Amino acid sequence: MCAMRKFRAMLVGALVATGMSVAVAVWVARQPTTIRMEDTPVGGIYEPATLTVRVGTTVQWKNDGQLVHDATDRHDAALRADDVAYPYGAKPFDSGPMQPGQTFSYTFRVSGTYKYICVPHEFGGMTGEVVVTK
Repeated sequence: MCAMRKFRAMLVGALVATGMSVAVAVWVARQPTTIRMEDTPVGGIYEPATLTVRVGTTVQWKNDGQLVHDATDRHDAALRADDVAYPYGAKPFDSGPMQPGQTFSYTFRVSGTYKYICVPHEFGGMTGEVVVTK
């Protein structure tokens, strides 16, 4: 009888720990992932430049620089067509001009590769990529 109680206690403990792990993983997956916009002598960079997330993840861009930046994957905004892209079925995103300290968030609902730019600094190489997995 004592061995059975120990087994039940261990089983309940394992189930609680597993349930908490799943709850924590779901909570973490729903937290915004931040991409910082930073100034450089030729305009700016996104940090990180490439980010991989799961479908349903909200990504937040934050302008940590002193210049106005933005983030868009709109084809009509790019100087070079290869600098922007989004998967079939996805809607393009566009933060609009972001003053220092401002943020913009977008939830990725379609898997695939999203390539985006900062319109005023694309010429200086301010490009980024979000890879969205299932």
